[in-house]
Amino acid sequence: MDRTSVSMFALKANLGPSLDLLADIIERPTFAPPEIERLRGADPSPASPPENAQPSGVARRTLPPLLFGGTRIPMACHCRGAAPKKE
Repeated sequence: MDRTSVSMFALKANLGPSLDLLADIIERPTFAPPEIERLRGADPSPASPPENAQPSGVARRTLPPLLFGGTRIPMACHCRGAAPKKE
């Protein structure tokens, strides 16, 4: 089964233009031939860096408990499959 998922994060003030851009991307995707050729020569399964090697990974793991007060509520749980730590 094939599946495609598209998501977007936008500030409320930018929601209209952001939705317009998202609609354009979905309705008229661009596959530039040079980019296709570049990707054809790339390693098909490059190893992803560990989550802790990227600032966004560290933030994704540590920020929700700080924002939502601990790990006992769903919004504070780590969404990558790790069990929450006991407080």
